[in-house]
Amino acid sequence: MTLSGQRPLVIAFAVLAASLPFARPPVFKIGAAPVQLDDLLIGVVMVWSVVTIFRKRVEWRFRVDGLLATSLAFLLALLVSALLGKQIPLQKSLIKLAAFSAFILLPSASQYVLRTEQDLVTVVRGWLIGSISSVTVGVAGVVGFYVDRPGVGKMLACSTYGLLPSGNYPRLCAAFLNPNMHANYLTVSLALALSCGAAIAPTWVVFGLIGIGSMVAAFTLSAGMGGFALAGAVSFLAFLEAKKRAPKAFKIAVYTAAGLAAVFFALTMIADWVPAGDGQVRVGERDIHFWASARPKLWAGALKTWVDHPLVGLGYGSDVSFQTDPKVLFSPDQIKALNGRPFEGKFMEAHNLWLNVGAQSGLIGFGLFVALVVQLMSGVPAMLRTSKEGKKLPLLPDGVFAAVVGALAYHGIFGGFEEARHTWVLLALLTATKRVWLNSASPSEAGRG
Repeated sequence: MTLSGQRPLVIAFAVLAASLPFARPPVFKIGAAPVQLDDLLIGVVMVWSVVTIFRKRVEWRFRVDGLLATSLAFLLALLVSALLGKQIPLQKSLIKLAAFSAFILLPSASQYVLRTEQDLVTVVRGWLIGSISSVTVGVAGVVGFYVDRPGVGKMLACSTYGLLPSGNYPRLCAAFLNPNMHANYLTVSLALALSCGAAIAPTWVVFGLIGIGSMVAAFTLSAGMGGFALAGAVSFLAFLEAKKRAPKAFKIAVYTAAGLAAVFFALTMIADWVPAGDGQVRVGERDIHFWASARPKLWAGALKTWVDHPLVGLGYGSDVSFQTDPKVLFSPDQIKALNGRPFEGKFMEAHNLWLNVGAQSGLIGFGLFVALVVQLMSGVPAMLRTSKEGKKLPLLPDGVFAAVVGALAYHGIFGGFEEARHTWVLLALLTATKRVWLNSASPSEAGRG
């Protein structure tokens, strides 16, 4: 059972999880940098955690393990990159790094703070409460777009359609800064709702909310919907297997459908429709041209930056992909409005988690980031094999694993989520779940990890 003196800290952790979908409006700004509610809460949680861990360091047998050592080394690499970078002011880069540091260290702290399954239940409840709030805001955005477009609709929709053509439909940002972040967060929420929701609320309520949330996610118009499908398939089949309702043929069908959805959304990111004769594959009266759309051009620009700054990168916090192609810089509507007028190229983010890290911090930072990911994922197979009997949230390991697959392994290819607040809270939940599950495992189960 959680010690009484530690329970308020666990609740603070849950409040942090509940606050994640509210990135705008900011609480205040430091210069031009917005400070979100979760930025303030992570500061409180981390200071509180450090003080608590220090006070109980002997009782909890605190040590600098591989995860903490790698996290600190990665932060040091980012600091060196910030000090040597020249694209953005040093003060801005250091402020950004100071805020990011708290999130990177959160997984290390979570394995000491979230020590029991009841602690995990509390944090998952917090996340799901935030998810319900986010879905509610999303529904208001969809309804508002058609009922009160200049007011609520404009407030909750994205300011532009990105590279998509505008139309009589919203592209939802809700309370997020961009639609891809919105879709990524909902991917994690889907996995946690499918794996843990029925242990907290009636099943019909959970699946009703999942249906509404899926509609909201669709209005993000994001390639992240491929990850949404993968996370949903993994967690849904885990739910059915727990009830012994997942025949092999059905599992194959679900995974095939999710895989096809993932491939489809990936193709929308790397291929364009072009006139017949200009592409590689003929479909009807037009061709598909692979590797000619915005994402591959952004990736190529980031790779060039990385090659130009191989060891320590362009600098932490920098945009790393220089672009001059109007199809990358502007939406179709904006290109029409240009009407042939000249424009300047500019640096953009890579829209890829791995390339953002590599081009910003070079080979040194990238290598340490890969090592950090390995540390975070170590023990996951053993966690998934651990007995579920007697657990309050028996499918939580499957849920966090499904979330990592959909939101990071898949969607991270097409978006930069290495600094997303919900990414690191998810990884903290994964780390704490591993520790709690493996500590409860039999010696034979733990040994198979």
